[in-house]
Amino acid sequence: NLFIVSEKEKKGLVDADGNVLLPVEMDAIGELNGNVIPVLKAMKFGLLDVRNKTLIKPAYDKNLIPLNPQYLMAFKNGGYGLIDWKNKPHTSFEYTEVKPWNNSTVFVRLKSGWQLLDLHTKKVLMDNVRNIFMVNESGDEKTAIIQQADFYGVISNQRGMIIPAAFSDIVNVGSKDVPLYFTEKHVKEALLFVVIYYDSEGKMIHRQAFDSEDYERIYCMN
Repeated sequence: NLFIVSEKEKKGLVDADGNVLLPVEMDAIGELNGNVIPVLKAMKFGLLDVRNKTLIKPAYDKNLIPLNPQYLMAFKNGGYGLIDWKNKPHTSFEYTEVKPWNNSTVFVRLKSGWQLLDLHTKKVLMDNVRNIFMVNESGDEKTAIIQQADFYGVISNQRGMIIPAAFSDIVNVGSKDVPLYFTEKHVKEALLFVVIYYDSEGKMIHRQAFDSEDYERIYCMN
């Protein structure tokens, strides 16, 4: 029940009762995605919530992405930041990347690395994350191998930390749907490598120690 109307190459939006949702002044109107429609004017992006009839006027350099009912991801002046539906900045535009994690948290990237940020309080829940390697992000639950400082762990957006960041390396030797984590802990003083296999729930399946020569053969097999 939404209709795009045009006049002199400008576009607007009305509903089936003739109510104007968007004035006829936009250069482009995107497709409806859930309750929101992206809009473009003078090479700037905005977003319309058709359910609540709320418009964030075009003022941003990339498409706006809703993160939860309160906050959106926006790009302006060369950086990402968070805004609310009143178009008020929730954070500064200082991030080089934003990775949605769940309804209450996002991973944000600074020059120094990634942080896990609470959307509501802006409190940093996890810091000094150098890399994020996604294991599965296709379903409701996202899982990732993270490198925090010099150590690796596994985190879930629903269950939190599955395997603590305490290992020299972690590799998923299973599939994205049924992961099996091969973890390594190097004991330099003893020239030993401790190998532990964990299932998708973070339960230990097998543990064994190897000297350097035997470990090289085990690692190549994995």
